Amino acid sequence: MVWLTSKRLVWSVAAAMILPWLVAADQNDAAPALPKNWQTLYAEFLRLPEDVRQHLLRIDRQLQEEDSETRARLIQVLKRYGQWRDRLTPEQRQWIDAAATDAERIARIRRVREEQWIANLPKVDRDRIAEAAKRSPEERQRIVETIRREQAERKRKWFPALARALSQEQLARIEFPHWRERVLNQLEPKERERIARELSRLRPWQAFERLRQLAEEKGVPIPPPLQGRQFAAAMLPPVSARKLVHFLDGGVEQAERDRLVRRLLDPRQRDRALAELKVLYWRAQERPTRDWRVV
Repeated sequence: MVWLTSKRLVWSVAAAMILPWLVAADQNDAAPALPKNWQTLYAEFLRLPEDVRQHLLRIDRQLQEEDSETRARLIQVLKRYGQWRDRLTPEQRQWIDAAATDAERIARIRRVREEQWIANLPKVDRDRIAEAAKRSPEERQRIVETIRREQAERKRKWFPALARALSQEQLARIEFPHWRERVLNQLEPKERERIARELSRLRPWQAFERLRQLAEEKGVPIPPPLQGRQFAAAMLPPVSARKLVHFLDGGVEQAERDRLVRRLLDPRQRDRALAELKVLYWRAQERPTRDWRVV
């Protein structure tokens, strides 16, 4: 059913989970007032057709039969699927909804996901798949599977390097506020207050540069986690190694990707390469990046 394949599913399932509690409470004539957001969910649930409500209740019962870990995982799957489907074109959604059976619907979902995956591949890989498709469907599938294996191998190699660099960022984040206080403690009270106001108006990496200047003037050593590295990487919003690996594989042109990978695998260049990769990542997320310069 169409309603099952949209973000309304998550809201409706939540409403369905409330319903058994309400029924039990009504039977005892002691139904407590629901929080306002629960009222909204319940009202939405009641507006659904009867067969839809019964189907949601069956989903609820099936979820409640699972252990807490499995139930939490399945609910997250529902959320991710609803979010993914909302990003599809109307034509893609209609094609999936028109499937006659669950098995066919799953096959169509996999087909759309594969098309999205191919669209995010570097051009050279897209061309390999297009050429294979001209020969036969079997050859196309063989090339797709080959590229997936190559992609998995690249990620296996990249992940440790990114994880090591990100672990160093965590040390830098922990050390930074302590070092900041040591630098400010060298100033007279009025000057300290003025500098603190100035730092509050700066972006974190800009504040680091200002503190570094003050530290040199006052003879305060820079701690090892903040030395010899591009501190802009640590000061950008956090992002996991897994997301960076995924972005590097599908969101960066091949020439740029190869250049970054060579540097990420080189311990001497890893920090700056990570900083550049994080700037590219956040730009791709359409975050404000005017001052996100790797200095």
